[in-house]
Amino acid sequence: VAGTLILDHVRLQSNARHPNDRRWHGITVHAGGTMTATHATVSDATAAITCAQGARAALTDSRFSDNVAALVTLRGSVCAVQRAVVERGDVGADILGGSPTLSHVVLRRLTDGIRIFHDGRPVLSYLRMSRIRRSAVRMLAEPDVGILGLSIARAPGCQDTRGVAPALDPERHVPFDSSAQAAS
Repeated sequence: VAGTLILDHVRLQSNARHPNDRRWHGITVHAGGTMTATHATVSDATAAITCAQGARAALTDSRFSDNVAALVTLRGSVCAVQRAVVERGDVGADILGGSPTLSHVVLRRLTDGIRIFHDGRPVLSYLRMSRIRRSAVRMLAEPDVGILGLSIARAPGCQDTRGVAPALDPERHVPFDSSAQAAS
């Protein structure tokens, strides 16, 4: 997308019959491009939505399923995801840069929920995660990301009997401390 793309009540997926042939690249919003998606479904993509440097995207009330990555953001991009479901894939969001906002997002049945790299500075609020196989939030960047209202359901077979991550104060951002998370 180099111009403007508006998706409203649209389903984007491969039409290949064999599961091994279903992967398609996904949508890339390039510098100067804008994308707005409302009630959209994106499936079977390598990277469902990629926001390049200088791109803008707003994704609301949408669903991402069976993608390698639902969202990829690069430095200098502006991306907001609100009230979305991300399920059955490798990663919910690969934040390579930029300051994307993810709010009221459900992430389930993924290998990694969110991976934050380089100079990525996401704003994360009210995320619900369940059946994440490896890590809910994987920090590969500076550890000063604020997370507000994170809920993590206990994975099947997990020895932790509490089942849910400690409650976070909904009135303020709480810095994510990977060492404290690993200890709990």
